[in-house]
Amino acid sequence: ITVTALQATDVNGFVKYMSAGASNQDNAIDNQSSVLGIELGINHQFNDSFSGKVTGMAVETLGSDNDCRRIIDSMKYNNPDGFSVLGEAYLKYENDNSEITIGRQKINTPLLASNPTGMTYQTLVLSGTFEALRYQRELNDASIDFSIISKYKQRTSDEFYDLGENITGDASLDMNHIAMLGYSTNINKNTEYQLWGLKAENLTNILYGDIDYKIKSNGINIDFAFQGLKQNIDSASKNVTTSEGTTVDNSSLVGAKVSVSKNGSKLMLAVSKTGDNQVILPWDGTPAFTKICVTNGLTRSIIGNGLLKYAGAYAAETNGLKLAYIQDFAKYGISGLKS
Repeated sequence: ITVTALQATDVNGFVKYMSAGASNQDNAIDNQSSVLGIELGINHQFNDSFSGKVTGMAVETLGSDNDCRRIIDSMKYNNPDGFSVLGEAYLKYENDNSEITIGRQKINTPLLASNPTGMTYQTLVLSGTFEALRYQRELNDASIDFSIISKYKQRTSDEFYDLGENITGDASLDMNHIAMLGYSTNINKNTEYQLWGLKAENLTNILYGDIDYKIKSNGINIDFAFQGLKQNIDSASKNVTTSEGTTVDNSSLVGAKVSVSKNGSKLMLAVSKTGDNQVILPWDGTPAFTKICVTNGLTRSIIGNGLLKYAGAYAAETNGLKLAYIQDFAKYGISGLKS
């Protein structure tokens, strides 16, 4: 639902509902509980160059059974009755080819993301947000994206945490900022690539890149892509035991995919492989083409308890394989339906 008010203000929102049941060994449902969530966003254009945005959400648990409420309680620890949180709150300046954003904001890149995949309760919570200064600029056939990030708010929390505390749950990791730089360009009409670098103080330096080549022949679209990631761990964090009982050290990720599509049908094959150590992803980046499973912790809310140490990672020495077929039924007269 989107409403335009006072010519320069847009108000948008949605309502979502989820129900969960708990069963015993005989598979009979003993308890039932539901959640109702409402999200609201307000975007105001102050003038041609300056704008601002605020988003928030409230969630209420319906039903009285505590056992069943604990199923939904993963959204907000220690508060099964419901909660309300503030999401984004930022100011933005933009001109013809660049923009600067400061404040609470969503950022989605291969190495750091507000919208992770594989979230069982993603439909009922706000995205995570970063307290950051972000500069984006469009060039002729390229774009630059640079961010300085100081704090991170988990998706169901209303409190921003220092970056080191966000990962470890305490102040043992001294990390004042993350610096991230991205560059993407088109080599020609068929080929594009992107490079991303991330430096997390006293933790890691990560370099990521991928290249995508597209061709079209006789109505058939063929897409080839390759990716690579190199992770270097700072000496201050090497050999620290993670929530999975492993240690953090240098590692890598490589991957490739190919897809063929025609007339609304698409077939895709992707492969990936991680190095001798896990690739840590404490801020929900999920770059692998295969979307291989991350270790426990990616779906954990912070809510004052902190993530387990370095939780959220691709496990070491993991081979990923993904085969997908997608059918768009628009050609059959059913617009919007895909499988």
